[in-house]
Amino acid sequence: MVWYRNVGSRSAPKLAKGITLVQPAPWPSSDQNAPPTEDNKPGVRAKVCVVDWNGDGRLDLLVGDFGGIYGERPELSEHDKQIEQEAERKMQELQKNMQPFYDRCTRILKSATNADHSPEAKAERQKRALEVLNEKEFQELQKEMKKVSETVRKFRRRPMYQGHVWLYLRKPPATAGR
Repeated sequence: MVWYRNVGSRSAPKLAKGITLVQPAPWPSSDQNAPPTEDNKPGVRAKVCVVDWNGDGRLDLLVGDFGGIYGERPELSEHDKQIEQEAERKMQELQKNMQPFYDRCTRILKSATNADHSPEAKAERQKRALEVLNEKEFQELQKEMKKVSETVRKFRRRPMYQGHVWLYLRKPPATAGR
């Protein structure tokens, strides 16, 4: 996250050279064969909120981020490996069977012509797309996908999610003669 001080005025802003407040960090690999990650580096998915945090009338920066680290892959017996492979195969099959439903939703949601960008038309498209996802066949596929996902998760590296928060309080402007 880079901050640029306005050295001009509100009506004629001029930005000074940027100052890095939070260094970027790579997201740890979720590859199941990668070694465990040691630490969670801040700077992944940073979000900024501009707020008068301390009530002094000056806007401050509240920055938060989200990241994760991954543990070691569990030791799998031959039986576990077979279960994992079968679950992975089943998951791919379910994804293939669910894709036509997602494609239909996308077509419905993107079917707007120049004339129907009104909130009512958009709501109607969203309703029709939701009807697709509420169809019995899709719901059954989704239930099966949930079961298979739970099975696959047992054989994956365990993630541990963490976050960081920084607060940058705005200082009063320097007065003339100082």
